Amino acid sequence: MTHPRTTWNGRLLVMDQGMLKRHKDKPMHGVELFRMRLIRGLAERGARITIVAEKSWKPRIMERLGDLDGVEVVGVANLGGTVVNGTLGALMTFGDRFDVALMGDARRGLIPAMFALQAAHHADRMLVFAHRPTTAQFTDAVGSMDFDTVCVSEHVAKSFGGQTNGRVDVYYGVAGAERFYPPTAPEHTTTPRTDNRTINFCLLGKLPNVSKGHMRAIEAFNALPSEVRRRCHLHLASFADPPKNLGEGITAHGWMDADGVGAFLREMDVLLALSSNETFSQAIVQGMLTELPSIYTSLDVYVEKMDTGAGIVVNSTREIVEAMERLAGDAQLRKQMGEAGRAVALERYVWDTDVFIERFLKKSDASS
Repeated sequence: MTHPRTTWNGRLLVMDQGMLKRHKDKPMHGVELFRMRLIRGLAERGARITIVAEKSWKPRIMERLGDLDGVEVVGVANLGGTVVNGTLGALMTFGDRFDVALMGDARRGLIPAMFALQAAHHADRMLVFAHRPTTAQFTDAVGSMDFDTVCVSEHVAKSFGGQTNGRVDVYYGVAGAERFYPPTAPEHTTTPRTDNRTINFCLLGKLPNVSKGHMRAIEAFNALPSEVRRRCHLHLASFADPPKNLGEGITAHGWMDADGVGAFLREMDVLLALSSNETFSQAIVQGMLTELPSIYTSLDVYVEKMDTGAGIVVNSTREIVEAMERLAGDAQLRKQMGEAGRAVALERYVWDTDVFIERFLKKSDASS
């Protein structure tokens, strides 16, 4: 479904929980990259945006957004973590007026800043963008405040239900989804997947991370029957410092940007989504857009995406092994599941900034 390109000339204040702490020279990833793409999209549509961030973030933000008119970064000295930095940042913007204050991934560290903004009537409306389930500590503290919440998944939205005064909606997706397409797309000339070559399994995430399941992937790969394992390869992506000598048929890949991830996935055959904790999972949607079938654990955020048969659910190493063996030997099943996954991803999980503006930023829709 396509939507007409819209404009929004409003003033937006952005305060993000993660960007109010020192960044420690780690590469931007996940929600941080999403936030940069959202701000760019809004600025390109006419918004004037003020970003409040701990001062070490300022050069990194300007590197990505400095070519845009209408984007200002207020750098806050690191005086005591999110609570202090956020409150100081809110005070530093007093005197300006905003149509919307967007509080990114708001948790307890942003509570004082939210109260400061409300007390000063600094913005006409406040919007919380929630990337993870909330806590009773947060909702109890802000229960008297008036704001709407946009959640990245039904799993996250359930935690807010009935706990705040405003609307709770679900809207999220992969930004720049056109970078993720199947290798057999007619407008591209990459080689289609066939079964007369190695079958590539991959696990995608910010590694190493105990919750992403890459060690389970290694265990399952090594447990494959030898005749199956010989014609398969396991790819683990992506590491800031890739480990070596993981064993025959296993490769750890270095850090990839989003464009690199798309090209990487087009060389794969099956995605392993083995996390023990996710709030949305960009990786599984990127795989779906690339027409990869998924082997996934029974997390709510995976299950809600796989309801049309785009993968195989697993709960043990034995089940992972069985699913890998099954998909390694059945090209038609891989194709069927991959096509089902891409259809669902295009329908539900592609980010559209125009829709976000119409639903959550414009007064007429926000108040409906």
